[in-house]
Amino acid sequence: YIMQHGIPTTEVFSFSMAGQRWIDHEWLWQVLLYSLRQAFGDWGLISLQAWMTVTMFLILLLLGYRRDRIFLVAFLLVLVTLVAPERPLMRPDNVSLWFSLIYIFLLWLFLKRSWTIYVLFILQILWTNIHGFFIFGPLFALVILASEYIKRHIPLPYEWNSIGRLSDDEYRRLKKIGVALILACFINPQFVDGFLYPIKIILDAPGESRFFYSYIGELHRSVSIDNLLNPHARPIYKILIILSLVGFIFNYRKIDLRVFIFWLIFLFFSWIASRNLLFFAPAAYLSLIVNLSNMRLEDIFPVSKSWYRLKYPLIIFLQLGFIVWVSYCGRKMIKESNYFDIVTLKLQSSYGRLSDQKFPRRVGDFLVNHNIRGNFFNNLAVGHPLIIRHYPNIRVFIDGRTEVFGAKFFKTYRKILEESNWDVFQSQVDKFNITGVILTVTNKSFPDKFLRQIYFHPEWKLIYFDYDAVVFLKDIPQNRDTITRLVTDLTRWQTKPAEAQLLRYPTLAVTPYYNRAINLKNLGFYEQAEREIDEVLRIDPTDVTAIILKAQICQKMGRVEEALDLFKQASRYTPNSIGIMRETAFVYEGIGDYDHAISLSQRMIDQAPKDPRGYFVLSKVLARKAQYQESYTVLAKASELNLSVENILTVVDVFYQQKAYSWARKACYLALAKKEKMDDIYFKLGLIEKAEGIPDLTHEAIKKELDINQHN
Repeated sequence: YIMQHGIPTTEVFSFSMAGQRWIDHEWLWQVLLYSLRQAFGDWGLISLQAWMTVTMFLILLLLGYRRDRIFLVAFLLVLVTLVAPERPLMRPDNVSLWFSLIYIFLLWLFLKRSWTIYVLFILQILWTNIHGFFIFGPLFALVILASEYIKRHIPLPYEWNSIGRLSDDEYRRLKKIGVALILACFINPQFVDGFLYPIKIILDAPGESRFFYSYIGELHRSVSIDNLLNPHARPIYKILIILSLVGFIFNYRKIDLRVFIFWLIFLFFSWIASRNLLFFAPAAYLSLIVNLSNMRLEDIFPVSKSWYRLKYPLIIFLQLGFIVWVSYCGRKMIKESNYFDIVTLKLQSSYGRLSDQKFPRRVGDFLVNHNIRGNFFNNLAVGHPLIIRHYPNIRVFIDGRTEVFGAKFFKTYRKILEESNWDVFQSQVDKFNITGVILTVTNKSFPDKFLRQIYFHPEWKLIYFDYDAVVFLKDIPQNRDTITRLVTDLTRWQTKPAEAQLLRYPTLAVTPYYNRAINLKNLGFYEQAEREIDEVLRIDPTDVTAIILKAQICQKMGRVEEALDLFKQASRYTPNSIGIMRETAFVYEGIGDYDHAISLSQRMIDQAPKDPRGYFVLSKVLARKAQYQESYTVLAKASELNLSVENILTVVDVFYQQKAYSWARKACYLALAKKEKMDDIYFKLGLIEKAEGIPDLTHEAIKKELDINQHN
């Protein structure tokens, strides 16, 4: 688009934000990748990725290299590699990491050189137009200036004032570099707005952007309170934090203030979002190199004379073990990168090629082959693939550019998909003339309630249904011919037996059948769903997930005994599964065998006392038995353990059905405290008020009454 029309200053790819102000802070990187791919194809991009990765590790090697400590340097570099091996992609934030290392390299080793200011000025102009993290450039200079100022004017403990001190000439040159870097930030198509863009994002982080941090996976905290002590959650990242912190402790007398501040900045930066993990790894590496540079093992651990006799055999043994470990890690990374390509029926590796895992080709081919056009409501994950392949024929509702759409709009999107608020969806359809809907499978199944709403709505027609996506068109004149040709009736859905190639990779080959089965089941087409799941079990009879899904389907079809047998079969494979116990308990509840259901719920609680699911099952069953006080007490406990609003409202429904209205009201209060799905809660409260003979109140009146009650 840029090569044809110039750099956009307003949104052009989505219809929902069309014409809104947009600062494309990555335009130069986009142009570079486009030009490279036009000239050299996919291998041009892959080669650039490899070159950048090798360059970053070469810089780290040069910064840390000492002939007598090459083993330590190699070991730390492998840890850097393993912190987030999935992250070195062709993304502009990783280019910012590349720039960061170049800056540190130049400011650390070549600050005495007069040419450094000119090189950094040019690099800063490039960085400013490649990614919003360009603000790190001036920040690096300011950190070194600030640490130097502190060393010169504030008495520090031990030898901190003298370690890493700059000469007067270097100090003056660094001031000039700082000014030059700030001025270079203004050289961008948006001038002042372009310079202020990252500053506004940083200042906004505690406010509106916090919503995205709670929703988008790669913006979650790298380590949370829940997984702080979990050895399987980011183990290498935690090891680097501990090792680098220990390095500062051992070197406490000679800490370089610059290094310590950089370490703190990148620790915080990596901690707040998992996508930033790669930025901490070099900081930890460099801090360890600096802190251990003037220390020997003998300074830390007293050694006897016998140590010197064992020193070299032990070093050889460690190096051989290191080689074996690195080889194992490499093989593991290659194996984990493999995925089964359903289109080519081959096992593919993500290395040395452009991966198709996140770009649904089958539905993409369908849209192209049938010349599908219009304004499409879509799930977030497919926004970018739709733009890349189908713009301008298809314009999207939303994509991953959070800065374009903002938290307010994103909440509207969530109301449609996650809360299945049909009125909100209809308002967007009317407002933007939405003519199609596409939902793709990424790491989740389709939102089942919204899927049912749109499938059974007379205005919308299903034209594509498969393992990767569903596509609907609105029944309007411009779509009528396409609908006539492609409309899909799921009552006639037939399952195709798996091809022979699929059977070679059973754990990978079952995915298409499982995806179709779960969505057919959610739509209520149980016979069709069962045929799909039977094919999964033919490919892999030990697939526990498929066994559970078939049990759920049997339960829906009234084959309770068969469902119980299947749940028991699944529990033999995973005897301590809380999920299986929960599902089995619900089957017992459904047939009125409350004693077995209570027994299972107690077992769940005994096994996982901090898991709310056991308490939820027990509360629901006790409500069925009209033991309302006990049911509410258990529900309150589950709510404290973070039981979802949806599950709380399930118990509310049981109270309501049994005309225990006062308990239903109290359960609603538990849900209100979570401040989620408020409309659903107010609707339930309205039903309760009406059942009790209280005049029908509006949501606002109910809310006001509840606020008064809670205050009292």
